[in-house]
Amino acid sequence: MTRVEQKNEALKRMKKLELSEDIIREFDKENKLNLSEYGGMLLWLDEQQQRIVKEYEQKSGSLVYHVIHGFAEFGELYNMLCVSKYRNEWQRDMLDIENGRAFAYVKNITDDFSSEYGLIHFEKNFGGLNRIL
Repeated sequence: MTRVEQKNEALKRMKKLELSEDIIREFDKENKLNLSEYGGMLLWLDEQQQRIVKEYEQKSGSLVYHVIHGFAEFGELYNMLCVSKYRNEWQRDMLDIENGRAFAYVKNITDDFSSEYGLIHFEKNFGGLNRIL
């Protein structure tokens, strides 16, 4: 599994998610990640957020292609949509996206012990995404 293959898969998912063409282009040409927050508003990641993503990618071998930032009663969350290093999971992941769910690593900033992998539900909004809790 190469990073190029993961990136190509990420681009397919971003298009399926109907993310803004601008952020798809930035990811493709500049390796720049965007973050959705406040219902889908798109922002670039700050240095701390970039470190969180980089640390996760290095530990997991996954490639993060979009982040949804938000808050829940149990903490501040960075929902990292990612392409795993296991190609045999990709087809299922794409089917999940078609059904309004996405595979993500959810980093809980408030309580790191509660950070976990899972499917998150989302809605498309303003070219970004909003997590439905």
